[in-house]
Amino acid sequence: MSSFSECLKAHMDRRKMSTSELSRLSGIEYSFLHRITTGKRFPAKLQTVERLGQLLSLTPEEQEDLRIQYDITRVGPDVYHRRQSVRRMLEEIRFPTDAKETLPAVPAQALPASCDGRLQVEGVTLQILTQEAQRTGGVVRLLAQPGLKEAFPLRLLRSFTLAFPSLTVNHILCFDNRAEMEYRNVDIFSPLIPTLFSTFHYHAYYFYGDHDTLFGRLSLFPNLLLTSGFALLMSPDYCSALCFPRGSDSYQVLDRRFSDCFQNCYPLSMVTPKLPALQSYFAPPAAGDEVDHTFLLSHTFFGLPLLTGGLCGHLLKQNLPDRSQAMEDFLNYLSSLPAPNRESTCYFTSLEGIRAFLDSGLLLEFPVDTISPLPMEDRLFLVRRLLSLLSAEEGVEVGLRLCRTDRLLFSPSLKCLCRQNLSRAELILCHPRQGLISVSVQEPMIAAALTDYFDSILDSRYTLSPVESARQVAALLSEYQ
Repeated sequence: MSSFSECLKAHMDRRKMSTSELSRLSGIEYSFLHRITTGKRFPAKLQTVERLGQLLSLTPEEQEDLRIQYDITRVGPDVYHRRQSVRRMLEEIRFPTDAKETLPAVPAQALPASCDGRLQVEGVTLQILTQEAQRTGGVVRLLAQPGLKEAFPLRLLRSFTLAFPSLTVNHILCFDNRAEMEYRNVDIFSPLIPTLFSTFHYHAYYFYGDHDTLFGRLSLFPNLLLTSGFALLMSPDYCSALCFPRGSDSYQVLDRRFSDCFQNCYPLSMVTPKLPALQSYFAPPAAGDEVDHTFLLSHTFFGLPLLTGGLCGHLLKQNLPDRSQAMEDFLNYLSSLPAPNRESTCYFTSLEGIRAFLDSGLLLEFPVDTISPLPMEDRLFLVRRLLSLLSAEEGVEVGLRLCRTDRLLFSPSLKCLCRQNLSRAELILCHPRQGLISVSVQEPMIAAALTDYFDSILDSRYTLSPVESARQVAALLSEYQ
């Protein structure tokens, strides 16, 4: 039996409802329902599962559990857990604070050759990092896994990169390229994102290996921290460490170990500040480009520039000398636009994001001091264009969906852009002063996991149908007209 059939049968037994009675109430043929409860068949639609849950009078928690078991059975446990890892990553991303975190004072003292206990390891690490950060052109080299629950030493690194913006960090991580470990790779990458967004001098690299063996309990001191003055070997739980000063034989050996490992690594991600470098991402694929799938997810009105094509070239300038002329040029440009590429592109936004745009007039959440809000007539024009795409004639796929933010949760400050054929995914953040910052995920398994996640929510309970999306946008538009 499948996990879904076992879950459904358990709920039927607890409610003392037979297969024949549930068949009569649901209208599902008895033989087909019997094969479902024995794991020999599977419901084709989620609506069938939700209907069965309603007839069994399941609580919201029980209904959600039944949906989860349905998803696990439908796609398999490995794919399900990978998608949940991506979802958790999108939910938990938070905008990095601009306030420099207060670093505790570090007394000048001789560093011990060995450390025992978390407090002593953190104290020694803090002293080593402080010395390096105060050097001109300081560089920290790190060979360590962030861990699923361990914030250290990433917590310290994030504090130092905020307090000392010129400090360079080169961090090597190990990923497992076995298919069943894909979700673990996403969990390893997730804790890095705040540091990637908080500084342009943090660089992450990766290699493939068995990270449980390399960085688990089988290795006594797998984590390595190198500065110009010291080498620090740390245990998997960061509760024990060995410290070696520069000039010692051990330091030279560890320095070579890092260099040898670095030569076999690839960039995990690339950080791109400022909008001009990102305009190629916003524009629709050029004629002849081989783009398998493009997905863009945002709470806000962020997806519209791709739908309207030339918007970036006409409106998204940090200083517009003549907005009325820009809008006139933009309207003329729209009349010459070809139909959007509906086969390979999909955009996700939310009704709340459209309302926020109508209220503020701020496109792409640009800082108020760099671009003035659009007047109401321009806001209404752009939302009407959005509605015209949603209201396309029946049978035409418009490539746009409204997210159900009560079910599909993700950080409000985050925008995601994936292009599958390029084996990369873009995580885009709107900085209040620097504009857009993009982190391009270069590791193919994580990029593929992000793209697969977007593909999975296209026709799921997390999004509204084009018809329902058009109805809700029309109702919202009528409030402002």
